[in-house]
Amino acid sequence: MSTGEGEGQKSTTGLTFRAVAVGVAASLVVVFVTTWAELVVRDIAIGILQFPPSAFGVFVFVIALNRVVRRLRPSTALRPGELAVVYAMLVVGAMTAARGAPPRLIGLLTARNYYANPANDWQQLFFPHLP
Repeated sequence: MSTGEGEGQKSTTGLTFRAVAVGVAASLVVVFVTTWAELVVRDIAIGILQFPPSAFGVFVFVIALNRVVRRLRPSTALRPGELAVVYAMLVVGAMTAARGAPPRLIGLLTARNYYANPANDWQQLFFPHLP
């Protein structure tokens, strides 16, 4: 997180509290839309595409809302770096909620224990550095 933002200094990074707050709120919408579309409708896979439409649609809404905020109170509008953080959070949320991603992620979580054996010595080499 950036420091010194309330002291008249501009943050040089897009990772600010307000970017994360907007990203979390918008990601909740993306996760709901993606889950509903893939599990209830079952006709469209909008979360596993390279350019997820659910994330893009919500991001367009965030940009439109940001333009309105910029006209009313320019100092509170999100900067381009913050918008990039929001979009990254939306894409991760869409792909995590999609049908295709969770099985792959669960497999990655268990692979380190499954493939570790005395021949490759992963337990000594890698396990101390992994959470």
